[in-house]
Parts: sequence; structure tokens; C-alpha cells
Amino acid sequence: MFFVKDNRPVPRFLSLDQPSQTCFVSDYSELAKSKDMEAVKRMFRFIIDRTNEMGGAFQVILTEHANINDADFQAHVVEEWYKGNKLIPEDWYTEQS
Repeated sequence: MFFVKDNRPVPRFLSLDQPSQTCFVSDYSELAKSKDMEAVKRMFRFIIDRTNEMGGAFQVILTEHANINDADFQAHVVEEWYKGNKLIPEDWYTEQS
């Protein structure tokens, strides 16, 4: 926020890879009740709130296993890389017949 407000020449994005540090799956009925899940929800809430405060001047790019069943979280999901979807499409690296 400091760099954005002072218009400093610093990249205005942050890329985070799996900040939850635990292995989440889409169907997490037991995890949804755990203290770990509450901590992960607070972390994502913090990220969403801070980026919203900067009104589009800062972007956070996350790659994450957690799939929180929360409307605000889901509104920020751009792509889900499972159930056949992959970051690198198979036809990029498989031989064509």
C-alpha cells in the first residue's frame, strides 16, 4: 500500500503459490469445520480486503488448492485447474496423429 500511495516504481502485483500451506480438495466437508479452515478464510479475507482498498491499483495472483465455499472468494476465482482442466493444455505437449 505504501508503494502504491506514493506512486513508487515497484511492480503492482504479488504472486503467491498455495499460501494455505495445506492440502485442500474441492469437497472439504470435514475441513470446513476446522480451525485451519478458519485461518485460511481469514487470510483470503485479508488479501481481498487489502486489494479492494487499493481500488484496482494492486493485483494478487494466487495459485491455490483451497476452494472456499464463500461467495466473495468464488467471485475472485478465474480458473479451476482440475476435472480435466490443466494449466498447460495436453495438446501443447502430446504428439498429433
